[in-house]
Amino acid sequence: MKKRLLFIVILLNVSILLSRAQTGLFPGYIAPEIKLKTIDGQKVALKDLSGKMVIIYFWASWSEHSRVENPKMKELYQEFRNSQFEEGKGLVVYSVALEKDKGAWFAAIQKDGISTFVNVSELKFLESKAAKDYNIKAIPMTFLLNGNGVILVSGMNSEALRDKLNSLLSENTRIVK
Repeated sequence: MKKRLLFIVILLNVSILLSRAQTGLFPGYIAPEIKLKTIDGQKVALKDLSGKMVIIYFWASWSEHSRVENPKMKELYQEFRNSQFEEGKGLVVYSVALEKDKGAWFAAIQKDGISTFVNVSELKFLESKAAKDYNIKAIPMTFLLNGNGVILVSGMNSEALRDKLNSLLSENTRIVK
């Protein structure tokens, strides 16, 4: 009797754990929460962007590869920002800068024309908690989330993201190029 009761308790606990959404860095998992300050000091959390498709974009002003990708990400954002997706309405770029120098960060945002992104940073360079939580080893790095904060894909450049976003558009709004 005690064994049967123990088995039922264990089975219930396992089913409860499995029914909860799991957080992780793989497709199908809910993205770990990030809540960072913008250049003007306002805190913005990923959960604040719920309902929209989100590209989490890790980059830095000192990274040549990031600076080359920034205008392409801007173009991607402009193309899809008001789109109707099957899994979210509109697109937001949550831009996480791995910086130490606020001035260099601000200058890069202005020069690259990405002020329409949600630009955030801890100004802790590679010691950023967000970079650690997302296991960032190289930049630029992207994670595409649906409107529920679930990771769809990661590690794609702007061209691959364009193809993925186009495939996720509502049937009647697909962009043909």
